[in-house]
Formats: sequence, structure tokens, C-alpha cells
Amino acid sequence: ADSLAISYLWGGGETSRFITIDSTDTYIVTVFNTRCAGSDSIHVEFRPTFNGLAIGVLDSTDTVCDGEPMRFTGITSRSVVDWMWSFGDGDTDTAQVSEHSYVSGGNYTVELEATYLCGQDSITDLFSETVKITQTPSVELGADTFACTDVVQIRPQENDDFGYDYRWFFGGEELEKGYELTVTEEGMYRLFVNNDGCTTEDSIQVFFSTEFVIPNVFTPNSDGVNDYFRIQVTPECHDFDEMSVYNRWGTLVFFTQRPLFEAWNGYNQAGEKLSPGMYFYQLSGPDGSFRGTVSLLSE
Repeated sequence: ADSLAISYLWGGGETSRFITIDSTDTYIVTVFNTRCAGSDSIHVEFRPTFNGLAIGVLDSTDTVCDGEPMRFTGITSRSVVDWMWSFGDGDTDTAQVSEHSYVSGGNYTVELEATYLCGQDSITDLFSETVKITQTPSVELGADTFACTDVVQIRPQENDDFGYDYRWFFGGEELEKGYELTVTEEGMYRLFVNNDGCTTEDSIQVFFSTEFVIPNVFTPNSDGVNDYFRIQVTPECHDFDEMSVYNRWGTLVFFTQRPLFEAWNGYNQAGEKLSPGMYFYQLSGPDGSFRGTVSLLSE
């Protein structure tokens, strides 16, 4: 201002040399000195403050697991014309409020580009935040186990315990914690694995089978009940490699080299149905030799 100026008058009535403004407007000031007066104006456009982004889990838990949906929200009082989310895993979205889930654990940098109008100008702000995704454990106990002894160790099929929290249950009661469990009783065992709040589970049925049964009667009448002469044995626990069946005259009527998997249906090797009566079997292999009789009944 001119050094001869003695007073100021702003459009809003202020008379100080400086004023504080907080909104977009055209501001006019008139300056007076002892001889004359002059006016000028300036238009001030405020660039709005963008409030940023908000990230939250849909179920409001503290831990976010892989595969769990999250809500991402751009927060502003301005009229945004374009939204662009980048979730750090290659996926993007253009909605103000977006739901996204991650397929694996890790730290991801989430970025939001918000474009809005400021007067005639288009302005883009960039915001970012890091989210931590916890990996849900993968656990597989495998198929049901037939134990050939009176004790067996069960454990996940993974090669490493990864430091997770392992809890074993049997009959509704918690047994112990640990990657491996010693089992001495038949039944269903459940394993719960926890990684910082992300959990999974699996179960396995344990059977103890140290004996085998050779039936002494069967009824091959196609009623679906006891139609075969079959060695009742757990293949993992016993080893027999031949079984022969003879009639009362010593004629071979059935033979197999897979006695643990093949059964006699009451027919001879020519495919002829045999008469009811008593037959003689011989079972042999590394586990020993066994001889006995079996009755073929018609009913």
C-alpha cells in the first residue's frame, strides 16, 4: 500500500490493513489517503482439505484374515468426480466405498486417488495406508488311520509347525497343545490351529487293528448281506499273498494272489455256481499260514 494511506475499508467492513479469510470469495478493499481513494479486488479460491480414507473390517474384528472382506471408504465433504483404489495386490476399484479381500497374508499398501474440482481446475490427492493381513493356517491330517500297534502318533501333513497354536480335542475335551499327538485310544480326534486369531480345523478317525477275522460261513444269494467269503483284515497291518479254496474232493475252486482285496463269491473258476456245503481254505504269506473250513449256505 502507498505510504500516504491513512485508512482501509474492506468489503466486509473491516478497517485493518490485513484481514483473515477462510472461504472462497472475491475480496474488495478501498484505500484512502489525504488526497484520494482507490479500490482493488482479489478472488481467493480455497483448495479443500481432503479427509483421507478409512479402512475397516466388515465384522469389526481386530484381526484381518486372508479371504475376509474389508470395507474401504474415501471420506470427504467435497464433490469427488473420480475415485481410484489400488489395493496393493494388483486389484483396483473406482467406487467411493469398496469391499475387498486378500487371498494371502502379508502387508499391503492401499492407495486412494481422489479427483475433484477446485474452481475450473481438476485436482487429484493421493492417500495411502498399510494394512496387515494374517494368513489363515492350512492344516490337513490326512485320511483316517488304521494303527497296527496300540499306540500311534498323529500330526498335520505339513512339514513345519510354523509356530502356530495347536489344540487337540477328543470326545469334546481338550487334550494338549502341540504339533504332534500320541494316541492310544480309538476315536475321532480334532485339531484346531490358530494363527493370531485366524483359525482352521481338521479331524481324523483313528482305528487300532491288530487282529484279523476269517469267517466260517457265507451266503452268496445276492441279497447284499454276507455274499462273499472275505478275509476281514486291515491291509496296512497284515500281509498275505495267496488264498486257495477247495471242495471236499480236493478240487481247487477259487484262487487269488490278492486275498486282502479279492473275495470268493461262491462260484468256481469256470464261473459255475457251486452247491451249498463245506469248503476248505488255505491262507498263506509272510504273516503265516492258516487252514480252515467255511460253509457255503444257500439262504
